[in-house]
Amino acid sequence: MGKILIRIGIDPDLTASGYCALVKQPFGKWKIETLDTLDFFTLLNAIENEMKGAKAPGNDLTVCIEAGWLNKSIHHFAENKAVAGRIGKNVGHNEAVGRLIAEYCEINDINHKLIKPVSSKWNAELFRKITGWEKRTNQEERDAVRAAWV
Repeated sequence: MGKILIRIGIDPDLTASGYCALVKQPFGKWKIETLDTLDFFTLLNAIENEMKGAKAPGNDLTVCIEAGWLNKSIHHFAENKAVAGRIGKNVGHNEAVGRLIAEYCEINDINHKLIKPVSSKWNAELFRKITGWEKRTNQEERDAVRAAWV
């Protein structure tokens, strides 16, 4: 019997990070088991709970963190400097949250990957076609799934 693969996808955000748990049975397709937006500490608890559940022999868990800071361009264009500054500040906060999640994984010996966002965003229709998920989603949730989807 093959391994059960578990991927946690995270789109880090200061107030509500996108979070998903994907599961792939041997010879199966990826299936969304959990999809939500979570505050920082609830997200860390969710990772810990997934780790406890994944300890069975043959399971393989990886946390996939969307790491926008790996993209070279850090210029934020907007109508004026104040708006551009606010965008930059928000991006910095999200980066800090992502780095803290990665550090949490390192400290707790959790297999993790930083995922460089390289493609355009998934809208709700494309998300349904790719994943088969029929319930409502927001952009943070879709980005979390995109980070973990292989």
